[in-house]
Amino acid sequence: MKHLIFFLFFLLSTTAFAQERTISGTISDSDGSPLPGANVLIKGSSGGTIADVNGKYSLNASTGDILVISFIGYLPQEFTVAESNVINISLVSDDKQLSEVVVLGTRRSDRTITESAVPIDIIGTADIEASGFTQTIELLQNLVPSYNASKNSINDGTDHVRPATLRGLGPEHVLVLVNGKRRHLSAVVHVNDQQRGSVGVDLNSIPPSSIERIEVLRDGAAAQYGSDAIAGVINIVLKKKSDLEVSFTYGQNFSTEQRGYKPGQALLPDETDDQFKSGFYLKNWATTQKSVTHTDGQSIVAHIGKGFEFGKSKIHLSAQYRSQQRSNRAGPDPRYNYFGTFPDGTLTRDGGVIDQASVTVDSREAGFGRINHWYGRSEVSDFNAFLNGETTVGNNNTFYYFGGYGFRQSLGPCYYRRANDNRTIREIYPHGFLPNINPTIIDGSGALGYRGKLGNWNIDVSETIGYNSFTWNMVNTHNTSLGQFGTVKDESGADLQKKKYNAGKLSFLQASTNIDLVRQADAGFASPLNIALGGEFRYESYGITPGELGSYINGNDEGYKTGITALSEASGVTGSSGGILDGPNQGNDAPVGCQCFPGFSQKNNTNASRFNVGAYVDLEADIISNFTVGLAGRFEYYSDFGATLNAKLSARWELSDTFSWRGAFSTGFRAPALGQINYSSIATEAIDNVLVEAGTFPVTNPIAQALGAVDLEAEKSVNFSTGIVLTEGDFTLSVDAYVISMSDRVIFTETFRGNKDNSGKDLLKEFLKTKGVDAASGRYFSNALNTRTSGLDVTGRYRTQVGANSSVSFTLAMNFNSTRITNKDDINTPESLKAYSSTPLFGRQNRVRIEQFAPQDIQNLIIQWNKGNFGLMFKTVRYGSVTDPASGSNYKYDQTYEPTFIFSTEASLRVMQDQLTFAIGSNNLMDTYPEKVYKGNSFNGIFPYSGAPPYGFTGRYVYVRANLKLK
Repeated sequence: MKHLIFFLFFLLSTTAFAQERTISGTISDSDGSPLPGANVLIKGSSGGTIADVNGKYSLNASTGDILVISFIGYLPQEFTVAESNVINISLVSDDKQLSEVVVLGTRRSDRTITESAVPIDIIGTADIEASGFTQTIELLQNLVPSYNASKNSINDGTDHVRPATLRGLGPEHVLVLVNGKRRHLSAVVHVNDQQRGSVGVDLNSIPPSSIERIEVLRDGAAAQYGSDAIAGVINIVLKKKSDLEVSFTYGQNFSTEQRGYKPGQALLPDETDDQFKSGFYLKNWATTQKSVTHTDGQSIVAHIGKGFEFGKSKIHLSAQYRSQQRSNRAGPDPRYNYFGTFPDGTLTRDGGVIDQASVTVDSREAGFGRINHWYGRSEVSDFNAFLNGETTVGNNNTFYYFGGYGFRQSLGPCYYRRANDNRTIREIYPHGFLPNINPTIIDGSGALGYRGKLGNWNIDVSETIGYNSFTWNMVNTHNTSLGQFGTVKDESGADLQKKKYNAGKLSFLQASTNIDLVRQADAGFASPLNIALGGEFRYESYGITPGELGSYINGNDEGYKTGITALSEASGVTGSSGGILDGPNQGNDAPVGCQCFPGFSQKNNTNASRFNVGAYVDLEADIISNFTVGLAGRFEYYSDFGATLNAKLSARWELSDTFSWRGAFSTGFRAPALGQINYSSIATEAIDNVLVEAGTFPVTNPIAQALGAVDLEAEKSVNFSTGIVLTEGDFTLSVDAYVISMSDRVIFTETFRGNKDNSGKDLLKEFLKTKGVDAASGRYFSNALNTRTSGLDVTGRYRTQVGANSSVSFTLAMNFNSTRITNKDDINTPESLKAYSSTPLFGRQNRVRIEQFAPQDIQNLIIQWNKGNFGLMFKTVRYGSVTDPASGSNYKYDQTYEPTFIFSTEASLRVMQDQLTFAIGSNNLMDTYPEKVYKGNSFNGIFPYSGAPPYGFTGRYVYVRANLKLK
């Protein structure tokens, strides 16, 4: 803070306030209708205002100032302030939105999309509404080809906080801004298949109905904006119109699936259907298929938003409620659910033995419901509210404020535990059970800032705070090691065995203080030199709160409990389960922790924090009339890993009125997230009757260090892009190529496990003993990966009139992308562990995910036709091939999914003088499903689809929507 005060005092002592007067007027369209919410900016500054409900505006400006007036869907105009204090403006429609003034990628106030030196997409309100999507991640995925999210299920926290990628890099490589200010991360660290080891922003906590537009910068920008901006930047601009907006959307799946497998379907060349008969109650599961109609996945979205004026204050409030029901595409479970019985009365240990003629099959098998798994969309109920406002004080001084609150509860599946499973207490669940994750996600944010003039400088000072928490509630579960109800009690006498647990909480807090200054100065160039400089102080904290004692304690017997007591985990606990209670494995150790997700224990208790300070300089000017150059540099210091310095050079050369070249070169960085540095999930296991630790360890843990972990460093990148822009009348084409080289990428290692010697002794466990730790296995985060991503973005737009009251527009957007690991020889088993373990640092399956799990190319064609009050949108997306790798070294089951076209459409009708709009539409109109998973990789036909294809596996979705807008 003292540095900020000194900086402000220095600027005040060297500059003087400019002389200004009040300029006012009305902004309207070509028909004279007012345009409420239109932007009025003073060129070369951050000062400005927006038009009120009647299209009227008022601001302070000086003679000679240039006003830039813009509104989404209209061509911007510029007016020079002269003698008159009244300037009325009429804007001309521009459905292409290519002339929209952008604030992303540049700190000049007069740049449009086509004039930018880097590729930028703008998704406006009309595009958001016509997409039919109620989640921001799906909206972006379907409108920005280089943005991708897969659709897996049964992935723990990832089912509830979806990760997404830009240009083939991780969620952590995209910086997200809201109204130009850094958005906080989610508390979830993705540790399963989808984007394993990544941390990102929970974009679905910002509902599409609260968004005015989304700006997507597809270029490295760490030198301008700081950490994470390696693949690009997404800026979400909240609504600030004064209209009353009420909308209601209902949708659901109307889909017909061919459930099951046909004879000979999804087999490898050396396989036959006969291989999939032994050991199953349903012996024909691999050759049985039938048509099943689904009407599930019901979704309701209700939104209300309204802008208000109080004197010189303008505030927009919006709220949305969303309810989504489950969808399920699981196949029947063909396995035996119950034990079989030998003639001597003993029970079978595995399904294959039950096939013997001498074994009696449990009579309950015939009545058991075989659709026992849940594979598809989770259930979601969430509420989000946002505020966006500003207050003008005195001479063009503006205080702005925005923020939001979100509350989400989800319900998602785990794997079914059969009645004959060692993880099932049959006295509690006699027929088996399906554990569910029922998290509570809270997301809150707030920002307060000031924009104004400080002599010749335009100044912006702000404070932004964001918080996210993820509470792991487990339902329909139990801790198998605690035995039957009432067996193990805590020191107060309460029963530790439950069907529902709070398994712990993850939390993340971020607070950012920013100061940004912009001015223009004459430097002898064709345009004034735009000078931007500023600083940032950011504080972050990350926490893991342990769950209930019963969610993680090992209650097998007194010996184990004593060991846990020695670890200060269970003082005062009485009783013991005695291990597995019945069945052929009676008396053996029972699995520990609540089923599906064992709770966080006291060993995971974490409260970590850090701070960083940054400073940047950003210069831009037209060196000559048709050649623009930008240069930016940024220094940052992090309290936990040190300093970094990065730079960016960009240029744009306008070769003619219709053709220009653009390019950029930059270095970048990404600070490892606090979650990646401090996440842990440590459990106590009994190996050879000795208690040892296993799981995920932070790099500072002695076990992780014994396994080769070292302190994490910043990821580094070099980003090069070059492209052309062609504009001819109503046709615009941009082509941009890029190469992103990254080193020291943070990855989540494999779980190191020990080899056995001739006596069966675990060599890794013995090695770790020599390091002074008791552990049998473990994993951690590491700067182990280097990659190179190259690709091409192509965007073309054309609009034309096809009658007196009719128009049609075409938008074609394509992305071609390839990521390759460049240090494959360095990510095998570490030299220090090769004598004790064969586990690689980063295994084959995860290598394939990095290189081939995302589509290699995506093409998106949107055709929009409007005639009077009627509109029709048709969209087709071609997703390129993706590869879903099999686990371990079994590469023959890696499955490549061929390119697929997905069609969507929407028809809309405007009535009541365009105030009321009705729409009906469908995503995945042709009810397309991915190819079936190989039978040998389908978990016995239970999971017949892969989540790798971006369009998912739930089939056609149909929706209706009503929007009411009142001035």
